[in-house]
Amino acid sequence: MRRTLLALIALMLLWPLSATAQEATPSATALSSLLPTANEIGDGWSEAPDAAGVNLRGLDGSTASYVGPDGARLLLGVADMASGITARAEDWETLTSTWKSWADYYAQTGVKRTEWVDVDPADAVQLSPPDGTADALVVETQLVYFAMPCAVGLYALDSGPAVLIVVEGKVNGATGTEAIESILALIIGNA
Repeated sequence: MRRTLLALIALMLLWPLSATAQEATPSATALSSLLPTANEIGDGWSEAPDAAGVNLRGLDGSTASYVGPDGARLLLGVADMASGITARAEDWETLTSTWKSWADYYAQTGVKRTEWVDVDPADAVQLSPPDGTADALVVETQLVYFAMPCAVGLYALDSGPAVLIVVEGKVNGATGTEAIESILALIIGNA
């Protein structure tokens, strides 16, 4: 009787978890096909079990995390952008907030400073957006304590979604914007 009661209580406690488990939406499933495989990235890369640190802030999308040679790390997020000028601008602002969080983190840890560094999107590397993109924000720095280059990029693809790319270290010998844009080319190629 006591075991039955405990089993019933456990079932009742677990029921809401299974009923509210999020399933991938059709949009997230389609967006996940844009993410490169570890083999596409290059030799020595493998997909990490989770995408810790990538937060699309409630936007529908897909994320991935990879580890590579010499301690390199790659975090990706592909988010569905709303249609319509106002809604799309709001989604871009949401993703810019995520980009800014990463940029602020690297600005803080990448240089020897005692004060908090606040990166303004206006301070991003001003580049012409690469082919296949409508807008781009990129910031580069060097992690002082690990002597590792890092960069954070956010791109609005011409095909609709936005892509957040965080790179620590080298991707096939490239660093910074060059490394980010090599990953971006893979994503655009999968579109």
